[in-house]
Amino acid sequence: MAIRACLGLMILLLFSSTISTALFEDQVGLADWFVDPLFSLSLPVIVTCPSLSFAPLWNPGLHDVHQKYIGKVKHAVFHTQKTGRKRVVVSTEENVVASLDLRTGDIFWRHVLGKIDRIDQVEIVLGKFCFAILYCDCSLEIQQVFQPHDSDTIYALGFIGSSEFVAYYVNYKTGEVLEQSKASFESGFCGEASLVSDDVVVALDGSRTYLVSISFRNGVINFHQMYIPELVPEFSGKATLLPSMHNGILAVDIASTIVMLRVKGVNELKIIEKINHPSAISDGLPLSKEQQAFAILQHDESRIHYKVKFDTDLTSEVLKETIQMDGQRGNVDKVFINNYIRTDKTHGFRVLVVMEDHSLLLVQQGEIVWSREDGLASIVDSTTSELPVEKEGVSVAEVEHSLFEWLKVLFLSH
Repeated sequence: MAIRACLGLMILLLFSSTISTALFEDQVGLADWFVDPLFSLSLPVIVTCPSLSFAPLWNPGLHDVHQKYIGKVKHAVFHTQKTGRKRVVVSTEENVVASLDLRTGDIFWRHVLGKIDRIDQVEIVLGKFCFAILYCDCSLEIQQVFQPHDSDTIYALGFIGSSEFVAYYVNYKTGEVLEQSKASFESGFCGEASLVSDDVVVALDGSRTYLVSISFRNGVINFHQMYIPELVPEFSGKATLLPSMHNGILAVDIASTIVMLRVKGVNELKIIEKINHPSAISDGLPLSKEQQAFAILQHDESRIHYKVKFDTDLTSEVLKETIQMDGQRGNVDKVFINNYIRTDKTHGFRVLVVMEDHSLLLVQQGEIVWSREDGLASIVDSTTSELPVEKEGVSVAEVEHSLFEWLKVLFLSH
């Protein structure tokens, strides 16, 4: 295992040489540090760099349709206002990391990781991209990477296997692992966790019927579990955690409803809002130390209702818009929120939307600015078939339409 971890570190160092020789105009600086905290466990490499970018990895003379696509987005991080760059860095289920132009959706750079490599999290720490990358096929999964306010420490939180919670405390200047703590939970975890404060994360147990509050203050880990039906009497089936809200708010999907909870400490949860399906909610966007914004998207046939709220006042809506949407894209799967400063110095908001068919859309001021058909990244083979000639009473157009509808249903059912 130690050898595999060292190899993972070596691969990442090769990454740094790629970064330093990048060809695009928006590259600045080298990666600051790389850390593989414990070689014996093949733990993740955490990377920070001021402006992560990669040289082209393909031959421009070769025609590869996959170069145009990145796959279904699972993480997205926007450049900060101070950088002046209109970029969003994404990682996808196709093991691709890419930088997209916010104005057009075009790819600035694109890099494909190895088959056993995995990006668990992408965050911005002190204005720099921070990646939690697993360069081996092992049981660790990082759930959260963040830096508490007024702290020199980066926290990386996750699970080892299905029953152990682990926290790493890393010096953001040097990459040195200052401390690690871990503890086992008898009922096990399902692999989902949401950060609600600088020292508390909420996870789901292995049965997805208990919320487990995990405190990791000063390196000491404590668990407190609560049975979901005691909070939501109508609950049945299995729950799913939604993106982290931080600032004491937790969002849980219970099949027919998104339930938002206020979390106080490790043992007090209170319902503050319920949202009907089909809908999606973004992670929290910090606007200040005390306030963050988040987006809620609700699907209504060919329309999407989009609203933004502040966590300090959930009763009011900062922004409310309706977007016309092609029904063939399916429902909204994920949403990522970003803000900008208007000419009157107030906050404007845009959202990056991942649809059920894996397409990617940027929405701003009630309009779809651009869209990408990234479901095409999943195509691995194709074949040609000659359609029947038109006969009396049977239109070729009708045959083509029926074939398209069948393919659409088949795709959305997987």
